[in-house]
Amino acid sequence: MFAFYEQAPPYTFDPFCTYDLTYRLNVTIEAEGQQYLSEVVHQLSRSRRWIAEMNSGGCQQTHGTALSFRLANNRLVLISSWICPKAQRAFDDTPYGYKPPGSFAQAMREHRRVDLTSLCVSVHRDRPPSVFSYPGYDGFVIDDADNPARWKGFKLDVASSNSDEHLRIVSAFAEAADDLPKDELDNVAPTVLKTTFKYDDWWNSPEAILSFSRRYYPDRKFTYTADQS
Repeated sequence: MFAFYEQAPPYTFDPFCTYDLTYRLNVTIEAEGQQYLSEVVHQLSRSRRWIAEMNSGGCQQTHGTALSFRLANNRLVLISSWICPKAQRAFDDTPYGYKPPGSFAQAMREHRRVDLTSLCVSVHRDRPPSVFSYPGYDGFVIDDADNPARWKGFKLDVASSNSDEHLRIVSAFAEAADDLPKDELDNVAPTVLKTTFKYDDWWNSPEAILSFSRRYYPDRKFTYTADQS
């Protein structure tokens, strides 16, 4: 008889969810000659194996999903905290293509650290060559961190898409650690957590990296609306 122990993710009451890898992500960006630091703890959650087919996609995280940087001009930069596939493989304790539950346990025990700048473009796109294609944005700029009204997406390897801020990543490190998911949004830009974002494509908007339930509850309403530039 075999028994499998799967931990439940924090910030959820869903008994059907568990997680494999948690990592602390530390990123420094430069904008118009000034540097800004953000740190999150992100958790890769998933459905438990016995319920996976019925609970597909039902284990989204509420905390640690976005790095946040408040610039000197009060604009807000958001970057997804999902690391690129090459970086995830650097944490994997098992051969590529074989991922049983617990395959990142050793990496978390030893606090394995990975330099993302050698593996990823921005944070979530593999450096070439890669079999993965990501047509979306690397991050988002919101016009006012205190009173969000407009937003736009950018790619860090396309200068024209972030020409106003001249953004670049100075350093990016991920450290495997079995810790609680967390981010800096409540302190850096709490108003973004009460904002609904208008978009042409949900997957290419801030809505995709900011938890709906965290923004909507407990007041059951949004205070701000930000249109796409």
